[in-house]
Amino acid sequence: STLPIVFLYKDIVKGSLNTLEEIEPIFEVVMYASVALLNLLFTALVLISAYANETTARRSFLQSFMIYYQQDKMIMDRTSFEKIRKEMLEKILPPFVVEELISEGKSAAPAAPARLRTLSRRHDSVSILFADVVGFSSFAKQVDASFVMQYLNNLFQAFDDLTEIHDVYKVETIGDCYVATVGLVTGQMLCSSMPESSFTSSFHIGSMKSSGTYPKSTLSNSMVRQESFPESKSSTGPGSTKHRRHSLSSQDLAHRLKSLGPNDTRKTNNLEEDVLDAGRENTVKMLRFAKAMIAHCATVQQRLGDASTATSMRIGVHTGPCLSGIVGARNVRFCLLGETVTIASKFEQTGSADKIHASDIVQTLTPEEDWKESTGQAFRGRTIQDYLLDCKK
Repeated sequence: STLPIVFLYKDIVKGSLNTLEEIEPIFEVVMYASVALLNLLFTALVLISAYANETTARRSFLQSFMIYYQQDKMIMDRTSFEKIRKEMLEKILPPFVVEELISEGKSAAPAAPARLRTLSRRHDSVSILFADVVGFSSFAKQVDASFVMQYLNNLFQAFDDLTEIHDVYKVETIGDCYVATVGLVTGQMLCSSMPESSFTSSFHIGSMKSSGTYPKSTLSNSMVRQESFPESKSSTGPGSTKHRRHSLSSQDLAHRLKSLGPNDTRKTNNLEEDVLDAGRENTVKMLRFAKAMIAHCATVQQRLGDASTATSMRIGVHTGPCLSGIVGARNVRFCLLGETVTIASKFEQTGSADKIHASDIVQTLTPEEDWKESTGQAFRGRTIQDYLLDCKK
């Protein structure tokens, strides 16, 4: 707006500037020019300030975003790690033990041995299976150790897949021996907590050496208390295809499914009906699993040079009460204790190829199966009536 004034009064500007009329236009030009310059400077400062504020806001947003992103990533990584850790632990220990250990780790310092011992449980009507490969020792001596490892991995991986199908819980493998249960973690579970003072048994499957079988001396010298169970007397000889069903009364059967021994002062309060139902359901599931194991073994070949033979299994099954718990403070092992474990292991050792060797309890709980009565098993001063089920028929 000052330029028109300059051009309008250009003749006067060129004058001597001695009068007010000559000075006033020049003063207006200077004032307008100063105001315009100040407006320009103020506008530039506003723009610079707005740019700086915007830059600061964006930088702050990006920093906040990165902080939240890193936090979310750390939480996701930790959650993923905890999930993987939990899944790995559940492949080694039962879920209820893993939950106890994780909750203990979140609330306090790492679990002490005394705390681990309180994770023990008492279980009724648990069906336990022991199975091993017939002729494995001689087979392992004649082939490479790497081939034996591959053979066992393939075989046990198939058994692990079968446990998912038949609702069976795998306890562990010892050499070529496969140990599984129903009613401990899967199936119909009847369990209760046990105080540390209740452990009077010394037998546990977790302490055996990896020899492929359970030492007979351990089975015979176990310090598990004996129980005076009703004995079943055989009426036919060994190998007989005809047999007489030895029916146990519901009261006797329920007693044997829940009693750890004559001096068992901490018997559970489970009802007889619940104990019998659980025993029947768990035993049926275990027999289905055992049959599936034998059927699969028929498709697995043991190769010795150019010759090959189908894999055969000896299987022992028994149903009854047992104790479970954590043994040790380092490389902890989930172990089973009790006479039920010992009997199932003994039946596996004295069984026949491709047959299920079971007790009279198992036979009574599954009368629909084609059981063949055997000669009976001597066990700590008494005879346990046993039966064989041929799975090749």
